[in-house]
Amino acid sequence: MFCSTCGSSIGSGAKFCAACGSPSTVATSVTSSYDTSRATVTSYTPIPVRVVNQTPGASKKSPAKKIIAALLVVAVAVAAFLFFFRSDEQLIRARFDTLATAYNEGNVNKLVSCFDHRTQSELKAVIRLTSSVLGVDISDLYTVLVGLSPEIAALTGEDATVTITVHAIRISGRTASVDTTFSVGGESDDVTFSMVKEGLQWYINLSG
Repeated sequence: MFCSTCGSSIGSGAKFCAACGSPSTVATSVTSSYDTSRATVTSYTPIPVRVVNQTPGASKKSPAKKIIAALLVVAVAVAAFLFFFRSDEQLIRARFDTLATAYNEGNVNKLVSCFDHRTQSELKAVIRLTSSVLGVDISDLYTVLVGLSPEIAALTGEDATVTITVHAIRISGRTASVDTTFSVGGESDDVTFSMVKEGLQWYINLSG
């Protein structure tokens, strides 16, 4: 190693030149051992994330609740089918049940609804006219009288409750003949009613 000032030889490790006293200068080169040609860069592809908006507090129905809901729908459908698609004989028997119930409850409107449409119109006209002449609603008066039936029965010893028993039904197209026993006040009479089918329902036919 030589002095950069005077060119004299400088011993290894000497900090000053022995000839001129100048400080020794050592150039040090640092060679990077990192080979950039072999460096690899790993690319990163972000994974898409789908965000589902959900109303706060909302939760999915459990399987049990879904089953219960399905059973309720089926039950309603079956009930509707049984109600709207009853046989003619079932409809006729139901009509007489309604007639007896309406009479015993004192429900004039329900009572009138048991007859054919023409008879219904005539009965309603008579009720309106009679109510107008007497100044009293006949429907309400009938309801009051029926409500007094227990008291009347207690005084007379006779029960005014009506019972209708259907024995035989003979259907011919949209008309029918029904044999019944009509019981009221301890007395019974065998009565044959004529029925007519209007729309999907059967009615007691008083129009002939």
